[in-house]
Amino acid sequence: MQRGDGWVIGIVLFIGVSLLLWRYLPSRSQRVLLVQQDQRLIQRYELKADQKSTFRVPLSEGWATIETQQGAVRLREHTEGICPREICKHTGWIRRDGESIICIPRRLVISIVQKEKRVDGIAR
Repeated sequence: MQRGDGWVIGIVLFIGVSLLLWRYLPSRSQRVLLVQQDQRLIQRYELKADQKSTFRVPLSEGWATIETQQGAVRLREHTEGICPREICKHTGWIRRDGESIICIPRRLVISIVQKEKRVDGIAR
């Protein structure tokens, strides 16, 4: 091992652990659950880390049962006939901003977004 190898290994480990913490620590921003069908908003629900709830969303054909728990969202296992192949239910829990559950046959999109809008460096 060369003299500077210890420093390089230490820096790489520090960056790796920092990225893991950033990825898996909960977001402090207020988040909103958006439920859309055919590109129109059906329901808007404010997510809270300490709240657990289950609600049904009416669709053009039947209902979708959505569960929220500790700021995470999922399509319930017993959702009644919403998707023939049930691929959307296997997505599991979504927790982070920008994550979505999509059911293509029913054109249903369940997504998490930040409540406040942020302006990026490119916007004018």
